[in-house]
Parts: sequence; C-alpha cells; structure tokens
Amino acid sequence: MTMKRHFMTAIVAALALATAEAQEFYDITENYIQNADFTANVDYGIDAAAENVKNNTLNTPEGWKKDDGAKATLAVAATFQYGTKATFGNQNIPALGPDGTTNGACLTLCASFGNYMAFYQKAKMPAGNYKMLVTYYNCNPDAETVVSNMCGWYVSKDDNILSETTTFGFSEWRTDTIAFTLDDVTNGQLQIGIKCTGTTTKNAMLAVDNVRLLRDTPYGPQDDLVPAPEIISDMRFARGATMAFGRIKKVTGESIAEQGFCWGVTPEPTINDNTTTEYLSNNGNIYWLKDLTPATLYYMRAYAKNSYGKVGYGDVIKFYTLPKGQIRLSVRDGGDQATYNRIKNAAETAVDWWNNLTEIKDFSPSVGFVDGTPTADCSYGGWIRVGSNSSYQRAGTIMHEMLHGVGVIPWADTEWSRHTLRSGVNGDGYGTGQWLGDRVTEVLRFWDNSTTSVLNGDYQHLWPYGINGANEDNGSDVLYIGNSLVCQALGEDGLQHTYTHFAEPYYAFNQEDDTKYYLKCEDEERGLYTSYLMPTKTGTLKWIAMSAVEAQANDSVAWYITFTPDNQYYQLRNAATGQYLTYASGFKTVERTTTTNADNFHFMRGRINVASAVEGANRGYWIIHPTSDWTPPCLQANANENVGSSTFDIKNSATKQRWLILTAEQTTQMEQAAVTAMKESVKTTLANIRQLAMVPHKELANGTDEAYANALDDIEKRADEATQLSDVMTLQDEANQAAFQFLCNVSATDKTKPFDLTYMIQSQGMDSTDGWTGSPTINHSCAEFYEKTFNFFQNIDNLPGGSYQVLAQGFQRPGTSADAYSDYTAGNNKVTASLYAGNVNNNTQLAHIIYDAQTKKVGKGSEATVGGNLYIPQTMEAAAAYFAKGLYENSIDATVEKDGSSLRIGIRATSQPTSYWTIFDNFRLHFFGKEITAVKGDVNGDGTVDVADISSIISAMAGDTSVDEAAADVNGDGTVDVADISTVISIMAGE
Repeated sequence: MTMKRHFMTAIVAALALATAEAQEFYDITENYIQNADFTANVDYGIDAAAENVKNNTLNTPEGWKKDDGAKATLAVAATFQYGTKATFGNQNIPALGPDGTTNGACLTLCASFGNYMAFYQKAKMPAGNYKMLVTYYNCNPDAETVVSNMCGWYVSKDDNILSETTTFGFSEWRTDTIAFTLDDVTNGQLQIGIKCTGTTTKNAMLAVDNVRLLRDTPYGPQDDLVPAPEIISDMRFARGATMAFGRIKKVTGESIAEQGFCWGVTPEPTINDNTTTEYLSNNGNIYWLKDLTPATLYYMRAYAKNSYGKVGYGDVIKFYTLPKGQIRLSVRDGGDQATYNRIKNAAETAVDWWNNLTEIKDFSPSVGFVDGTPTADCSYGGWIRVGSNSSYQRAGTIMHEMLHGVGVIPWADTEWSRHTLRSGVNGDGYGTGQWLGDRVTEVLRFWDNSTTSVLNGDYQHLWPYGINGANEDNGSDVLYIGNSLVCQALGEDGLQHTYTHFAEPYYAFNQEDDTKYYLKCEDEERGLYTSYLMPTKTGTLKWIAMSAVEAQANDSVAWYITFTPDNQYYQLRNAATGQYLTYASGFKTVERTTTTNADNFHFMRGRINVASAVEGANRGYWIIHPTSDWTPPCLQANANENVGSSTFDIKNSATKQRWLILTAEQTTQMEQAAVTAMKESVKTTLANIRQLAMVPHKELANGTDEAYANALDDIEKRADEATQLSDVMTLQDEANQAAFQFLCNVSATDKTKPFDLTYMIQSQGMDSTDGWTGSPTINHSCAEFYEKTFNFFQNIDNLPGGSYQVLAQGFQRPGTSADAYSDYTAGNNKVTASLYAGNVNNNTQLAHIIYDAQTKKVGKGSEATVGGNLYIPQTMEAAAAYFAKGLYENSIDATVEKDGSSLRIGIRATSQPTSYWTIFDNFRLHFFGKEITAVKGDVNGDGTVDVADISSIISAMAGDTSVDEAAADVNGDGTVDVADISTVISIMAGE
C-alpha cells in the first residue's frame, strides 16, 4: 500500500470515527472515478524544467472531461508531480502531497475573472447516502477565497449538490466533504472546479488531490447499471518490426468516450499496459501501435471505454514482431546540392519505413542522381538511378524502385516472373496478372478493409501500393506503410528478395510451447488420413499408419514445437525421445542440449485447403531447412512410408512436401471429418456410376447388370454402416472398380446415348487446373493461353477398352479480331490449336473464333464487332457467356485398346504468335463400349438421324452404290423406298 493510499484510508477512518455508531461508509472510488489521484500521464514530472506554466494552459487530466464552458484565458489547469521544479501562474507546487511525501501528483485549478475551471466524470449511481471528498492546497499566498466552489455532485443547473467552501488557507492541505443523497438511480457528474472573481492573482490557486467517493453501502450488484462497451473484434492485423496495426469491427454501448487498442507481453493486456487511440483512415480506422520491440511476442486487443469509466475488451490477438530490417543504404554523389538532398532524404525515408516494417537483410541499395534518366530505375540488388524530374525525387519513387531491387522484376527469375504465383503469362513468357500468394492477399484485405482485394501487376509493376509514378505518390502514411507491408508479405509468400534468401520466414503456425502436435503429410497417397510422422530408433523418419486414438497414446508421433523470434524459425522436438529434428545432408532426429542452426526450420503455409481437414488446421506447411540460396531442402513423404529430403517446390501440387500440424483434439476431429467426407464421396460416386446402368446397352457377358447392381447395393450398405475410417477407406476404390468391370462387359446400343464418364475428368469445368498439366490463366471457369505455345492435358487412368469421344468447348482467335475475320471469310483458317485424345496425332482443329459469331451481342464481358454485324468474344467473361449458350463445341474420337489402359486428353497449340488467343472449358468424356450398334435411321453413320439421312435414302433409290443399302432399309422390309423415308421422318419426330 502506498503512502497516498494510507492517507486516504486515514480520511475514511476519521470520517467513520466522526460518525461512529451512526453510519458506516465504504470507499467506492475505484468503481466510479478514474485517475482520482491524478497520477496518470502527468503533464509535468519531477524532472521537468524549472519553467512557469503560463496562463492560457488548459490540460484535461486523463479519465476526466473538461466542462464545455471552461476557458483557458488567464487560467491554468495541468497535472504536476510533487517535487517538480515547474510552477504555475508563478506559484509553486506543494513540495509534499497530503501523505507528507513526494509520491503522487496533483491537479492545479486557476481561473480568471468571471470564468470557471471545471472537470467531471459521468456517473450512474443507485440510491444511497454519498460523500465526495476533495483534498485542496492553496498555492497563492495573496488570496484565500473564490466566489464559488464547483466541486460536488452535478445533475443539472438547478439540481446539484456543490461544496459551500469558499475560503482556502494558504500552504496547507484540507479535505472538503460534500454529502448528498440519491433516492433512486440517478445519472449525474462527479465534478471538481472553481469559479473566480477579480484577477487571477487575487483568487485562491488550488492544487487538488485524492478525490474520493464514499457510500453507506458497499459496491455490489446494485451498481451494475452501465455495462461495459461490447466489441466485435476484427481478428485481421498486420505487423512489422516496430509497429503493428489493428481494426475494430464494431463497438456498442452507452456513452462511448474512447476506443483503441491495448497491448502488452502478457496474454490478456489491459489499458493499464499500453494503449493507442491513434489511427489511420483507410476504409475505416486502422489503429497504430508504435515503438514495439522487434522480434518480440506481443498480445493486443481492442478496447472501448465509456463516459462512466467502464472498459470493454475484444478478443486477444497473439503476434510476433519481425526482426528489424537490416537494409544498408548508400547515397551516391550527383546533381546539385538541392537534388542530392532531395534524393538522400527520400531514400532515407523509404529505407526507414522498410527497416521498421520488414525483416529484409543482405540488401544494400545504392541511390544516386544520373542525368538523362527519364524518371528512375533499379536493378535486382538495388542499383537505383534517379533522374532530374524533381517529382520523382521522393520517398514513394525510391520505394517503388526498391521493389524492383527485391524481386519485382522480370529478368532476375524470381517468383514475380515465374508462373506459380501469378495468374497468367505474358507474350514474353513472364508471369503476369494476379499475385496468388495468401500473405499478400491477407495484408491487402486487412489494409483496405475488403473481402475481395488482390494484388495485380504486369511484368515489373504491382498495384495497389506499387507507387507506379509520381502521380501515385501522395506522401501519406497509409501509402508508405501499405507498400512496406506488401513488400514483406511478398517475401513471406516466396518472392526471393535477395540472392541469399529464397523467402522471408515468419510466424506461420500459431504454436504453444507446451502443446503436443501431430504431423500428417498432406498427400492422400502418403497417409493424409491414416498416418503420422515419427522417428525410428536410428533417428530416421517414417510416416506410420495408426488411428487418432493410437497416435494420442504414442508419444513417438507427438512433437513439441517452439519458435525463435530473432530468426523467425521453428524447432521440433519429439515428445517421446526428446530429440530434435535436424538437417545434416538429410532430415533426422538427434540429441541436443542446445539447438543449433541445423535445427531451425522455416514453416511456410500452403495456399490450398486440405480435404477433410478441420477448421483452424486446414492448411499444410512446408518444413524447410533454410539455406543461403533459392533451393533449400524440404521435408518430403516418399513411397513405402519413407521420409526424406527434396528440393523445395512452391507449387500447389507439391502435396508430398506439405504437412498438417494438428493438436490431439484436431486429430480426432479430422478422422471423424474424413469418415463423413469419404462416405459422402462414396455416395456421390455411387450416384454417378448408377447412371451408367440407365444407358441403353447390351451385356457382353451374361449377368453383368445383376452383378453390377448387387455390388453397388453392397457398397452403399457398408458406407451407411461405417463408423471407422478403415471401414470406409476402400469403398471408393471398390465402387470405381465395380463401374470399371461393368463397362468392360457392356456396349451402348444407341450411338446418341453413350456412357458419360465425364466424372472421371478432374477439374473438367476449369475452375482450377488440378489434375492437369499446363499453366493457363483461369478465370470465369475458363482457361486461356495468350501469345504462348502450350500443351494442356490430363491422363485418365483405368479405363475399359473400347471407343470414346472427347468433347470440349473452345476456340482460337488467330490474330486480331479483324485479321481473324478477314482470313476466315477468305477461306484461310490459321488456327494452330487442336483438341486431341490418345496422342497428339489424333487431333481435330479447334473451332475458329468466327465459327460461332453471333448476330446479336451476348451481353457479358467485352465483345468485338466484325464484318459490320457479327459479334465475337473479346474477354474471358464474354467467352464464358458464349460457352454457356452451347457455342464452340469440339469433339474427337479415340480408342482405348486394352482394359485398364489410360487415355490422354488435351488441347495444344504449336504456335501462338502476336494476338493469338486460345480459350476453352467443359471437357467431357463419352464411352461407347467395345461394340457399337448402329442407330436406326442413321443411314450416313454420323450418329444423328436428320435430313441428311433422307438424302442418302433418295441417293440409294437412284442407284448410288456408295450408300449402305442395309442401313438405308430403315424399316427392314428388304427394299429401299419411300416407306424408309417415312420411317426416318417418324424417328426425327420422336415417334
């Protein structure tokens, strides 16, 4: 207990003695009055200079509000620590506080002629007898009076209880008591203040301390009249090395007076730790935490305080600040002094932002004026030239150029110019379009308060926050911080900022040091649903099959994970052996008393959700041993339960290199989710393959239909009854095998109604490229290649032997729209793309874009006009709309010779020069069987019954021997005559 607290207790004790056997009063100050002793954020501390705080100073103490009528004219209100050398209105602060020590601080009250000085705190209090105690000290030896004392309980102008004390002895502490009674719940103000007449020097000049509130009943449930504000948290955030940023979704409650963020190094920070109400405006408020320690674990949460002093808190966000950037800047001589100074100041500002918001190291930009440079430019590594245009001699330009220096450039072969993290490819083969990394997307959606923001760019620029020109450089903190955060996030996604670092490590997995974790390879063929990572007796690693229950009972598959903020790397220690995972020409576990660099691992979060994973653990992680190059070794699950090392592969398809990291609870949840998902998958497969039996067909082996139906019924029954993962795992394969056996022993009897095996094509609708080889741009459920040769294909395995047809919608525009139309109408089809099946030699030319030109606009996307009155697609959105109308159909026949063989299907273009555009969608696979029965009425054998078949019958009647007479005898009466024509007409009519 402090001396000041002793003094307050003494006051209460004295009051209790004075009213002994009458009434006991309880101190409820801390429940209703904030900063009652004025020690929070003191204006003038004990180390303040010996200065006189002049009139016209009006500083509101923390927790209090200034009365709107208070004026600063010839007045002083401020808080001073006892023992300070500072004075106010030329009067000394008391040397000692009411407790006789220099502990604490006081508030000075000094008003001028005809004016008043008052501060208050709102209070909503229940019925009861109250006493408000205010301790004063008059610092003015020349005056002891004021006209009125404004301390007390204030409800309205005509309804208040104020002190009647107007005389204040010089140089002594006195306590004034204002008693009042509330008959019911009342809203009001606890107020301190004075109103003066005469000049300032002729009125008492007060130091106030120890404002207390007492009541005849203790604080309890009856006081819960104003609830604390409620906060709906926004769990998105951003952080750098010395700063962090947060948003608040919503604050509700009565009389909200303040809101912001509090933070600290303990898990539940409060406003007694660190707070900020400072914010940046960017589609809402971004609260700005400053002066953080780099490489440190912090916790932050939103808070809001109402006028009654009640504080509400949002959810806690755990985060680590980054190690501070180590960018080393050099500024070259050049230009006149003013130019040099502008460039130097701009470069220092840019580097300062990046060093405080990124962890980039081994980057040493050199900046200087070079006459003749149009604006500015930069090489990979940071050689920056700035020209004479002064509008480009600013921080934003340097930040833009430094982005080139750390990999946003085509000729350094970074991920910016590659294709994995870009949505498209330009004519030179460089990546372009949307950046596909999650970290950048997360930063942008937080910074712009958006659910849809993405980063786009061409071969060497990015937007937003790329500052691609002086016109974009508004010099704002929002712009410069956004640029810095995007730069860091690019590195976290995998952009190679320097030659010696393939990516920036970060706190990717939210671990707790004392939690056991279980690692499962993300790849289904490497034990995603069945197996766990564990060391062998010799320290090598295996993925071993076991259930979640078995795993939780076996510490050999459990791992403790720690994180080192200084380097942003993780360490893994086996729970059974205590050995650490390490890398030394391979991954293994070893005994350690102190970890080494060999035991550090970079965790990089995957970009795609894992099937049947659980909420909060639905992404895998690359576990990478960091090296000083772009090809670090990565933990990989190999065949036969082996685990080894492989060069890091950033592609989504590298599932064998990514690992789910689960808690014990999550292993159980995932196993249960997998059972449910697999049962649903089996039911979907059964629904698809049951339709096969509905196709008109004939059996090639007796009993095929019955055996098929029985097999599917048995699989469905076992799926319904299954409760364990092991019980349902094989059912999917059994269902597919049953369909395979059925198809091997049947043939379609109507060529127009084949077996539809489209379900066997992965990503047939082009929502993604999963299952395909090739890197098209994907959008609007279409895939496109522009000015680039390609071979886009997929192998479909375990097919029955027989005849097939592959269909797809798609077209090629060979050149500009105008050239394509001109060539096509002149009979010169320059299409270079083809649909193929089996091998590339079995192909058919893809539809020409003019083939299905429309006389009316489809009305979606951008369409080009050709030939004066025809319309063709010009964008992916428009092409998707044309496909939706059933246009641009393509087909190719193929044969699979043996049961169980594969069929490759695809589209390729051997050349795509300037303006060539190929786009496609909706692959389908039809199977006819080993024997095909002719369609009745299909005289010419084209698979359809139409007018062309009537023409063939007429030709046969005229003696044309090239017509199949048996096919032309449609009604089977032995002759080809008008009756056969009538039969064809009836078939066409659906009779």
